[in-house]
Amino acid sequence: MRVKYMTGDTSTDQVEEVGSNPTTRIEYPIKMALNNQCYFITHPFDIKDVYLKKIETEYERNVFKTIVPMFHSYKQTTHFVGRQLNYLIMCKNSCVGVIGLGSSVMAMKPRDTFIGWDKETRLQNLVKTANNWRFTVTPLAPKNTGSKALSLLLKICRNEWKKTYGDTLCLLETLVEPPRNGGVYLANGWVNVGETKGTEFIWMKKEVAEKYVSDNPNASICSKNMKFGDSVDYDTVQVVIPNSKSKKLIFVKTLHRYWRRELNGK
Repeated sequence: MRVKYMTGDTSTDQVEEVGSNPTTRIEYPIKMALNNQCYFITHPFDIKDVYLKKIETEYERNVFKTIVPMFHSYKQTTHFVGRQLNYLIMCKNSCVGVIGLGSSVMAMKPRDTFIGWDKETRLQNLVKTANNWRFTVTPLAPKNTGSKALSLLLKICRNEWKKTYGDTLCLLETLVEPPRNGGVYLANGWVNVGETKGTEFIWMKKEVAEKYVSDNPNASICSKNMKFGDSVDYDTVQVVIPNSKSKKLIFVKTLHRYWRRELNGK
């Protein structure tokens, strides 16, 4: 069987016979062009071999960018603005999925009510929360890989967030699009606090945004500017378009017993 690999010494994909390239670092399933069929590496995987590998190299980012469009069921993009901590879900030396944390959604009434935030407190303490912005496993993954990956993420996320961004992580959030019910989150102790309003947020250059809003009276420009890590692009703004997307379920997971005090402190 021929499978597609990414090698450690090139950013390009190579199709090779299994075992023919000793420099291969991570194997991953790939959708072949022929008849749009999927072929998978056939190692005997076991759930005890699942672990997370933090994405730090361009090579690993390319694996992430391949897995998400192929296997994420409804949000098939890797574009994300703001803070990010992304991981490959590994089983032995093969990537069987991906999971990532990013900056939280600026405002969601059900989440904010659950926390007890007013606007001022939310703007100050949003950096102490993170969004599980991508999470998918491939058919190659052993049974229950999703639950184990979430559990592993919960064990490391606070230390990793603190080390990378300097803030104490107190709560995680994620959005699930129906008819999915978020079963893997519920099984890991997450709580469904409500649903979004179906509002769409689009990043645009300021001059483009102004014209878009003038042509679409239902849209408005948010005061939020685009962030890359902790730097701000003041020439790019966020356009808000109400009721343009399907509503999503909001799940949250608190990370320690004093989370409410931390998130509501000023």
